[in-house]
Amino acid sequence: MAGIIVGDLHPDHRLWAWGLASACLGLIANNLRRKRSARLAPIFLFFSVGYLLIQPWSAPYTPPAHVSRYTGPIRWEITGTVRTPPVLGSLRSRFLLAVETLKTPDTVVPANGNIRVTVAGNPDTLSQGDLIRFTSRLR
Repeated sequence: MAGIIVGDLHPDHRLWAWGLASACLGLIANNLRRKRSARLAPIFLFFSVGYLLIQPWSAPYTPPAHVSRYTGPIRWEITGTVRTPPVLGSLRSRFLLAVETLKTPDTVVPANGNIRVTVAGNPDTLSQGDLIRFTSRLR
């Protein structure tokens, strides 16, 4: 549990944790070969394993062109493919969009990743697989 807590508070030190885990495995193997007690090495091994196991949630890896890196006040012209059929609500509809490009008047950025799009009203003509383009901020 201590490794999980430290991994959540101080994420993205995977190399350090892998080094600790490897050293502990080496010490444990050496002590087993000599038929001696390993004492503290298993504690540090489980600490580093707990640290490594929480990392996908504490510090998930996102590629350099991932759409999450472009959030903020900039209004983008977003182009992408509708991944899920629109879920209709009383006042708005929602669907998942696989982003392909982000564009401003000055820049075109190839991007990847999914965003959830909320549209006012009922987009009758929109279906899964459609390629769409619209302008919005990313949040």
